[in-house]
Amino acid sequence: PAYRIGMTQLKVGHDAHRLAVTVTPDRPSHAVREAASARIKVTAPKGMALPADAELAFAVVDEALLALKSNESWKLLDAMMEPRPMGMVMATAQGQVVGKRHYGAKAVAAGGGGGATAGMARRDFTPVIAWAGRVKLNASGEAQVPFRLNDSLSGFRLVAIASAGPGLFGTGSASLRTTQDLQILPGIPPLVRTGDAYVATALIRNTSSAGTVSYTHLR
Repeated sequence: PAYRIGMTQLKVGHDAHRLAVTVTPDRPSHAVREAASARIKVTAPKGMALPADAELAFAVVDEALLALKSNESWKLLDAMMEPRPMGMVMATAQGQVVGKRHYGAKAVAAGGGGGATAGMARRDFTPVIAWAGRVKLNASGEAQVPFRLNDSLSGFRLVAIASAGPGLFGTGSASLRTTQDLQILPGIPPLVRTGDAYVATALIRNTSSAGTVSYTHLR
């Protein structure tokens, strides 16, 4: 038997609701702790003007964190245009408010400060180094967002999530890397006992763009 309940499925295209978002870092590579910035350009769909209320959210995240699990919440257009099923979803926030505790800052070593050179040690490895919830765009649909890098030698994903009016959404991203011109990588055994004999080595690496990348072994 066939049932008729007066419902039908309507498929709506995404192109008429997609904002083109371009993220351009000031440089593709930076030293640790340097100040950086990103230029963001948002363009409305073809044949439309960008609304005056257009804005975006901006985040800079360590790509090592994203390698563990991708962030699907950045896909704003897909979430807003997701097919709506005929059903009901129940949820509760009790798990977020009952028994919630804060165990302090992560990745911060407890104990002494390490003497006079404590300020030179790398200690800031926060995976999310920048977050701006609301960034206004100028009349040309552009914005410049500054941020400061942490101590990680890694790649970072720069993501901009834009929205305008009731039905325009878009996401754009770019990447940059952090490096140090001179790096020393120790080759010392992690564990030795009294009477053991071993060869202690160190690898000195020059990664500066001024010259060629070189490796030197010390014993």
